[in-house]
Amino acid sequence: MIDIYKASAGSGKTFTLAREYIKFILGHKNEQGLYELNRPGSTPSGHRNVLAMTFTNKATEEMKSRIIHELAVLAGCERDWAGKSPYEDELCRVFRCTSEALGVAAKDALRSLLYDFSRFSISTIDSFFQMVLRSFAHEADVSANYALELDDREVITMSVDQLLQSLNHSRPTRRSREIETWITGYMKSLIENGNSFTLFNRSGNVHDDLINFIGAIHNDTFKDNEARIMDYLADSDRFHKFCSTVFDRISEIKKNTAEVCRATVGYIESRPEIADIVSSVGLKIVKAWSESGWKKYDSVPKTIRSVIEDPSSIWKAAAKKNSKKSAFISPEVEAMMETAMISIEKCIESVSLLEIIRGNLYQLGLVNALMELIDRFRRENSTLLLSDTNSLLAKIIGDEDSPFLYEKLGTRYHNYLIDEFQDTSLSQWYNMRPLLRESLAYDYDSLVIGDEKQCIYRFRNSDPSLLHNLHREDWAEGNSLVRGDSITENTNWRSSAEVVNFNNSLFVAISRLYGFDDVYSNVVQQVSSKHCDHHGYVRVKFFDSESYTEDSSLEVMAREMRRQLSSGYSPCDIAVLVRNKKEGAKVIRYLEALMASDENFPKFDIISEDSLLISRSDAVVNIISRLRMLSDVDVVSDKRKRSSREIAVMLNDYESIHASGIAPDKALLSAIERMKKRADGGDGNEDAGGTSGEALSLHGIDLVSLVESIISTRLSPAMRESESVYIAAFVDLVVKFVGQGHADIRSFLQWWDDAGSRKASISGSSEARAINVLTAHKSKGLEFPCVHIPFGEMSAGKSGGDLAWFELPCIPGIPDDILPPMMPLTVSSSLSVTSFAEQYAEIRREELLDKTNLLYVAFTRAIDELIIGVKLSKSDRGALGDGKKVNVSRILYEGITSGGDKDYMPLSLDDDMEFRVGSPTCRQISDSRKGTAMHPAASELMVAYESTSVESVWQNTNVDAERLNRIEVARERGLILHGLMSHIRRAEDVDTAFRLLRGTPDARRLTSRDFIDLRDIVDARVSDPRAKNWYEGFDKVYMERELLTASGEISRVDRVVWTADGEVHVIDYKTGSQDPKRYKRQVNGYMQFFRSIGCPCVRGFLYYLDSGDIVEL
Repeated sequence: MIDIYKASAGSGKTFTLAREYIKFILGHKNEQGLYELNRPGSTPSGHRNVLAMTFTNKATEEMKSRIIHELAVLAGCERDWAGKSPYEDELCRVFRCTSEALGVAAKDALRSLLYDFSRFSISTIDSFFQMVLRSFAHEADVSANYALELDDREVITMSVDQLLQSLNHSRPTRRSREIETWITGYMKSLIENGNSFTLFNRSGNVHDDLINFIGAIHNDTFKDNEARIMDYLADSDRFHKFCSTVFDRISEIKKNTAEVCRATVGYIESRPEIADIVSSVGLKIVKAWSESGWKKYDSVPKTIRSVIEDPSSIWKAAAKKNSKKSAFISPEVEAMMETAMISIEKCIESVSLLEIIRGNLYQLGLVNALMELIDRFRRENSTLLLSDTNSLLAKIIGDEDSPFLYEKLGTRYHNYLIDEFQDTSLSQWYNMRPLLRESLAYDYDSLVIGDEKQCIYRFRNSDPSLLHNLHREDWAEGNSLVRGDSITENTNWRSSAEVVNFNNSLFVAISRLYGFDDVYSNVVQQVSSKHCDHHGYVRVKFFDSESYTEDSSLEVMAREMRRQLSSGYSPCDIAVLVRNKKEGAKVIRYLEALMASDENFPKFDIISEDSLLISRSDAVVNIISRLRMLSDVDVVSDKRKRSSREIAVMLNDYESIHASGIAPDKALLSAIERMKKRADGGDGNEDAGGTSGEALSLHGIDLVSLVESIISTRLSPAMRESESVYIAAFVDLVVKFVGQGHADIRSFLQWWDDAGSRKASISGSSEARAINVLTAHKSKGLEFPCVHIPFGEMSAGKSGGDLAWFELPCIPGIPDDILPPMMPLTVSSSLSVTSFAEQYAEIRREELLDKTNLLYVAFTRAIDELIIGVKLSKSDRGALGDGKKVNVSRILYEGITSGGDKDYMPLSLDDDMEFRVGSPTCRQISDSRKGTAMHPAASELMVAYESTSVESVWQNTNVDAERLNRIEVARERGLILHGLMSHIRRAEDVDTAFRLLRGTPDARRLTSRDFIDLRDIVDARVSDPRAKNWYEGFDKVYMERELLTASGEISRVDRVVWTADGEVHVIDYKTGSQDPKRYKRQVNGYMQFFRSIGCPCVRGFLYYLDSGDIVEL
């Protein structure tokens, strides 16, 4: 059975997930379909057969902690925890057991889970698919050690850079001339539209437009249709013919329309008696079209439609009543006007579509070259984009049976728990579906949880219709149970009565106004029993845009914050939700300025996404500055100039001085003064950044040691204490970077500038005395006693037209054989007058639904108080114009002014454009939160970061560092040789083995001389006449295969060959000069295994790769 739980906000989603997981691992189904507890004293391994998939890493950790804690409570193992588990009664009912028996089973399950923690399978969907893909690396033709690039945009940016730079440096080729043609055409189109451009400037619009275009079209739709799209674009002649035909058709249709209109106007104007009685409105339209043959409309004007439907409407009403004038009413003129209007209507539809197609032709012409560069990046760096995963798996797995997948994974899952299912993409679902189908076929239970109302990641290809229609799929129909659709199954355990009822009333009204009843059918929630007497406060304030300033809303927010903090709330109880980082920065600047200027305003820290970035730490800035100084070694001969090294030293001085508390302007002046002194021969306080830098670089034997040296010698004790969290996180990053095979300063700095400084962050503590400022998207799954939304209009900022893939219809005048299979078109109101009108309307509906969903997510984060400020324009209060988008301000305004749903709460605005319900609250007095083993109740301040220089570590020791280094090098070399031989099936596979090696982190530690030496060894071993039967002419060969013995032990054999002579040879590769006796038992074990499965003649050999010796055992 698949349990589909539509969990509205605050309804206990994590609670349900954890309970179901615990149920699956504590027991099993019997033949009657009832659950029974595992036998006492058994070694339960149920956790190995349960897979839970979440949307974020944070949700993964939260779920793991919750499960371990609840198991510990059930087992009575949670120290100082006297309370009863909220799951106990329900689990006793399901298992039909006593609390004591349940506790015994929970204790066994907890012990088994903790001892086998690596098989505790709770991960994000992306992480699970990565694990699957690595298992299928051979089938996917990728290196098993491939690197994963999480951000497609970085690779796309790199490829666009290479494409544009190739025009500067490459010799002219057919491809470069073709690229020039497309870029030249694109620049001409920009000029025609009155836009300027810069080509080679990375901040120029051509560069950015290409990146945005490729980023927008590089989605699931493209990947599903990539083969046929790229096959079409590879035929450049066909695509060029299509482009020229589009341009010709636009000109032809405009010309023909203009001629028809000119003939009509000419005929009418040549007869004054007729011109005098023809309606000026219709004639004016025809006259305008006679001059240009084209005018852009978002919809066909009513005048055109009325003339087509009733040609007699072209005459003035007075003319029809005047007998003299009515004598000139001519059916011929009516027919001419009707023909002109039909021609205009067809032109609007045809040219609108062709103009939209033309708008992206030039960028599309560059897609083939850009995709080649992206593919080259993948190959040369043994890298996969995260977005590649689903399409690769779909090609490999397809509709294969799940046992094939389980065999590769080495485990079989019985039960599945899928969280945030509304955020699952169609491609992810295609890869998940075989697993659920297999589980259902064996009568195992699974749980799918989601909420269509909280789908706010459609831009990441999420498809909420999957949740809506899951129970209707053929294999799930009759085997699924849908819960959460009725109010009796939908209780909000999070929010106060006022907040719950406000959201009930508002979103019922909005769903009725905009036709979202299907998605919002379960929006109404019950107030939980614990909140029936818990009253809250909701305030919505609209600001007239004509008198609005950003401070207007922020002032209201600040006054409410002051009251909340004086009413017992802590800063960590308060959150400010914004639409984007730009709005968040405005909130932070305002609060910081207010705290600095008003001594009576409460003081607190502010946690935001940016504030948690490691790169924002002064200590980290200092370390990076020092590394830059050490990496710059250039000099200049002209004394009037400064080398980049001198500039780096000066910047390092500045960072050091500024970090000591000196104002930025004074710190810069002081650093410049030091640089001048050094140039004049003075010491310039060399300790801050002079020649001691070179000595320092010698002290660190690797990048990690160098960073530790900088920390111990260049950061003050006070800074090591105040910035300890950031320093520790930065050192962890360096260690991870070095572990990937990059050990030099410049590589690290390049990575830091490209990605690390923007992404690496620490986790904020929920106990910090800090207000949280975060985006509405980041707030999903969180809750706060007091929530402020000062910019409730949720403006996404400046954005161009969205792009979407469309299947092109037959276009009159364009041969079908040159039409692209699909085209990325700009989603604009112009589509509403084309054959894509229905698709355009659906896209706009989805956009409106996404805006409503974002409001729902933001408004349901509040426990006690919800404070909202909204900028409202006059147009938002008036009638909606044709083709105009509905914005969030209008949605919220119409939802409240419609009166809401009076069954839950009447809504209205007062004379000040404000809605209030409830009264300002005070912090509820409750028992302090109990700590658990996973999350202690109290946290301790991190002590100062302790770092020592390399010299202090090794002085007073007698370790032979040279000998240790020799041992480590030999070990790595042996592993590399083993890896090479494991990829060689036949002698001709040597090239492939080395190509794969170059794609691994090991390759970055090898010199060109190392590669030559390794190649000589491998060639000699593979071509050795004594080993001839092992690499050619054999019947069958196993490489790096695991053997499962009768006793349950697992071992791995290097190579097993079924020779043409009918013998089985077991070969174990060795490096160095180890005594063969050490391995006799091991190889004999392999031989005995193959004899036990019916191989009559088995021989075992040690093959020493360094010396070439072959020893038979």
